[in-house]
Amino acid sequence: MAAVQRPTPAYSLRRRLLLLLLAVSALIWLATIAAAFLRAHDLADDIFDAHLQQTARLLLATEPTSGHVEVRPTPGAAGGEVLFQIWRRTPQGPMLALHSAGAGQTPLTAVEGFVETRWNGGEWRFYSEWSRDGLRQVQVGQSHDIRYALAQEAAMRLLAPLILGLPLLAAALWVAVGRGLVPLARIAEQLDRRPPDSPQPLGSGPVPAEVAPLVQALDGLFARIARLLDNERQFTANAAHELRTPLAALKTQAQVALRAGEGEVRQRALLNVLEGTERLARLVEQLLTLARLDPGANASLQPLDPRPLAREVCAVLAPAAQSRQVDLALELAGSDGDGSLTLAGNGDLLRILLRNLVDNAIRYTREGGHVWVSLGRDGERVVLAVADDGPGIPAEARERALGRFTRLAPARAEGSGLGLSIVQRVAELHGAALSLGVGPDGNGLRVLVVFPPLAA
Repeated sequence: MAAVQRPTPAYSLRRRLLLLLLAVSALIWLATIAAAFLRAHDLADDIFDAHLQQTARLLLATEPTSGHVEVRPTPGAAGGEVLFQIWRRTPQGPMLALHSAGAGQTPLTAVEGFVETRWNGGEWRFYSEWSRDGLRQVQVGQSHDIRYALAQEAAMRLLAPLILGLPLLAAALWVAVGRGLVPLARIAEQLDRRPPDSPQPLGSGPVPAEVAPLVQALDGLFARIARLLDNERQFTANAAHELRTPLAALKTQAQVALRAGEGEVRQRALLNVLEGTERLARLVEQLLTLARLDPGANASLQPLDPRPLAREVCAVLAPAAQSRQVDLALELAGSDGDGSLTLAGNGDLLRILLRNLVDNAIRYTREGGHVWVSLGRDGERVVLAVADDGPGIPAEARERALGRFTRLAPARAEGSGLGLSIVQRVAELHGAALSLGVGPDGNGLRVLVVFPPLAA
């Protein structure tokens, strides 16, 4: 029991586009906020560094009292307190002359100028400068938290309207994506109303460039389906017509045999029934072959040597040639097996091609005539030729002879008119060129099949 195939779960293209657009917008917004934070932090650094430097120079301009004095911290920008120390150079070494509460009595930094370091359990920014006479040094410091807070506040002020605008953006994108998908909905509506056998294309108006390949592919598919249906209808009609005649003949001969009783007439009628059955079996076989090859068959081509196939087909058809006293000759180039006739082909299809060509030649040549089968090479191409010395086909009728159910010898209506059609289809599947010409000595028919070079 065949397993039931579960349908592929459907998803909303509109919802997927909306989520993708919102995700991309959110990522861009986050990147913008991060860039704004970094920019605000840089600006805060510039502002607070200038304030630290200004504070240090103001302190240098202050004449400190003698001795050790502790004062309140200096107010900083945006509420950040500034700690400071003023050191005096004495013969006994540096002496702390003035400092703010919390600055301690050890130097805040040993580096002149700006420096950022860990101090007192946090991240601090220090600035150190000497007076012009080199007798006093000011060290000022400020916690870095105030700078982060200012940058964070700037980023949050930018983030707030973006967060509030996200639902509005989602609604706008939902409407915009919906309007953008209208052409797809229109195409789906056209397909829903379309008759199954309509060959008309979908492209009846302007479509977006992104949808145009889909419409073109669908139009191409509809055209191929229309050709397939036409071929099938024509094939069915022609097959019904061709089968009607031999079936009627069989019925007539069977009725003659029933009325004749015993005797020569009955025997002849039964022989006619047997012969008609053989012709009908061959017609059905060719119809099945043509249905298998046409119109959408794909041949799996592999490198092979066609010479064993030619020997096999000629051996199978040799009794038929002997029954009509036809001399069947096979000529194979490179018969030493050096692989010089290798081509890209399908063994089963090539066997069908050879059998139809040789069988047609045997059937349509004169009794006691000749049929020649040859395999050779023309440069890098493999060439198959099947020729006979029968009545041949006039030049003006050769193209028509490749059509289905075409018989150019009604006096001998043994065939169904499908042999050359089958040969042409097999040649097409192999990318080979098929041509009809005159047989040897200007008599009969010569069928030439030229196969393309074997790919490297």
